[in-house]
Order: sequence, then C-alpha cells, then structure tokens
Amino acid sequence: MKNDNLLEVTCAICGSSSLQYSQVLSGFNEMLKYFLESTSLDKDTLKLLVQECPFCRYCAPDLATVMPGVNEIICTESYRLIADNIGIPALIRRYMLYS
Repeated sequence: MKNDNLLEVTCAICGSSSLQYSQVLSGFNEMLKYFLESTSLDKDTLKLLVQECPFCRYCAPDLATVMPGVNEIICTESYRLIADNIGIPALIRRYMLYS
C-alpha cells in the first residue's frame, strides 16, 4: 500500500471530525493510475477510495469537500434507507451512498 495514513478529517456536510484512512496521492490522475495498475483491488484498498462520515453518513473520496446539491441528496428518504440498512455490507453500503 502506498502512503496510507490515518488522518483527522472535518466533514463538509455536518462539520464533525473523524479519523479516516486516506491514500496520499497528488491528484485524481495519480490515484486512477495507481489503482488501475494495482494487481488487485482488495477490500482494504477499496476502503481507502471512499471515506464515510460516521455522524451524517456522507460518503466521498474526500469528506472535506462537497459537490453542489449533495446536502439535499443526503437528506432524502432513499439515502437514509440505504445509510441505515445494516443488512447491506458496510463497504457495499459506502459505495452505494457515494454513487
């Protein structure tokens, strides 16, 4: 694994701070190249690609930034139904919320 670190991140949605594992790469192109060249994307690697706020359940590659319209999306009933569904494995749920 390349420079994975546990960092304190402040969520752009709710303002709460949490510790998140992060892959330290200089930009999206470097990240894409690194993961496309990897021999496999195992579960531990996939966890690094999308962070999840444990308070408001916002999911993004970087919790400190937010795209326009995301505030409205995470308040929807369909988003909350996925976020609160413990029957969905955590990693799959994280990617569903990010999508």
